Amino acid sequence: MTIRLEEGARNKRIEPGTEIELNDMHQSTSAVLMKLSRTLILTAGLLAGSAALSWGASGLFDRGYNIDGVVNIAGDGGVLPPAGVDESNLGLGKGVGTVQVTVAGAGAHYVAFFVDHEIDELDNTFFNEFGSVSGVAPAGLSWEIDEPEFLFGDIVSNFTIASLDNSNGVPAGMEDDVSMAIGWDFVLAEGEFARVNFSVAEEAPAGGFYLQQTDPDSNMSIFFSSSLVIIPEPSSLALVAVALMGLFLSRRRRTRS
Repeated sequence: MTIRLEEGARNKRIEPGTEIELNDMHQSTSAVLMKLSRTLILTAGLLAGSAALSWGASGLFDRGYNIDGVVNIAGDGGVLPPAGVDESNLGLGKGVGTVQVTVAGAGAHYVAFFVDHEIDELDNTFFNEFGSVSGVAPAGLSWEIDEPEFLFGDIVSNFTIASLDNSNGVPAGMEDDVSMAIGWDFVLAEGEFARVNFSVAEEAPAGGFYLQQTDPDSNMSIFFSSSLVIIPEPSSLALVAVALMGLFLSRRRRTRS
């Protein structure tokens, strides 16, 4: 049996004993082989009793950004982090922490972050996990949970065209390889800029909207959330400050009288 990995395809199923013909292979196909190779290495390490190969509770296999249509995904050869992205508080090993994206310029904007984590991969592989959603998504936020197109998902394609479909393709009872993405659509006025914050944590947020990836065999989860803050131009802030000062002085005069 021969499976052709066609150009532009992220991957096709690779069964044990299958002959693979690598014709016109898209660059992302290397991520497929790397993921499978890593699983074999981890399995060998487990059988050999090697603790040195442990990846810990979670590991970040892939990540990517779509900022106003400019897409950079690490597994597809993207340059990370792109301009305007601060990853200094993101641990790239476990993939836990925060990312801040700063965007300026009047007009419509789109900012999205894609993550592909594995939980307890050494103990029970990466394809035994499921996703879930909590809370109500705020206006302007889109999201998706899906298999990362190594087998059946469409999350990477949707992420690339800024069209996350607000669906969970890997719910409980349909466990597989899980990836997640969150995106924001927003409009900036002249002089405004936006800060988009993404958070990946091992504890659930106190509230609000978030995505969750769970490994049922180890009963461990990671939580993915985001927020958007639009900051007015400095002159607008100054006008607000003057107005507040005027209100304060007016009330002070009334109190004295």
